[in-house]
Amino acid sequence: MKRLFFLCLLLALPSCADDNGGGVGGCLTASELRAERLTSKSSSNSTNEELVLEYLDSEGNNLIENNTYHPAEVALAYGNVTQTEVVELQNEDLKYLVWVVGFSKGKNPISVTLSPSETDTLLLYATEVGFSGCSGPSFAIDSVFYNGEKQALENISDWLKKVTVIK
Repeated sequence: MKRLFFLCLLLALPSCADDNGGGVGGCLTASELRAERLTSKSSSNSTNEELVLEYLDSEGNNLIENNTYHPAEVALAYGNVTQTEVVELQNEDLKYLVWVVGFSKGKNPISVTLSPSETDTLLLYATEVGFSGCSGPSFAIDSVFYNGEKQALENISDWLKKVTVIK
């Protein structure tokens, strides 16, 4: 009986091994996935599209880079969840952009706190486009409204879209 147990155990272990180098069963953790997606031209993992917000003044200056909005004060809130540290400060290609992640199917109302005295409203509409055993459902961004105005979505990559907000 012991031999049968150990044989089953030996057969089960390789099935949980990672074929791609991350997580259990080939699944990547969220931080590994973002790192892979930022350094790779394409990703085979089925996950949500993501959105970044860029804040510019009328002359084209980034309002986070010039400290009009301090990165530590920028936060996103939806439902009962508040996310801080949402401003990208490491990746040069996306530096000073605000990451919007964690949305679901349908209408997603999000409060964007830019400073203690300024909070805007973002409505993000998404459609479910797939399901992965590793990450669950995946969503595509259909449209974005910022303070009531429909915004143009710029494709940065196959999984990342950008909205530029002029303040």
